[in-house]
Amino acid sequence: MSQPQLTILVVEDDDFVRSLLQHVLSTSDYNVIASGEAGMALKLARQHQPDLILTDITMPGINGIDLIKMIRQDEALNNTPILALTAYRYILEEEVMNAGANVVLAKPFDLTYLLSEIERLTAGDEAKTISDPTPPAPCAPAHQA
Repeated sequence: MSQPQLTILVVEDDDFVRSLLQHVLSTSDYNVIASGEAGMALKLARQHQPDLILTDITMPGINGIDLIKMIRQDEALNNTPILALTAYRYILEEEVMNAGANVVLAKPFDLTYLLSEIERLTAGDEAKTISDPTPPAPCAPAHQA
């Protein structure tokens, strides 16, 4: 007997990025619900009770930070893992994490890494992390005197 298909709600105002995420997640065997704006996304989340919410932060109208806060205040949704995407990660990461996101990824993002974070979160590891798949710059060896 196969496991039930997990549902991911994608909230992204950029049509291209939203379509890309829908395609990648669908071909990775996730059921995908998508919205281009946060108000509709909240309605969809309440209706479908997704296993994970993947949201952009900078959107017109209700932004992703406010959406995350609304999700965390909703009794039916407040335990749903949230993965946030933003082009302004280094400016907004603290605010996004304080709002209740489990993971913050910088745009542009690596699709393989994104999928591994989704898998980790949907497997129950909801520890909060600020993720960056790019390795740090190599350090020079310590100078020996």
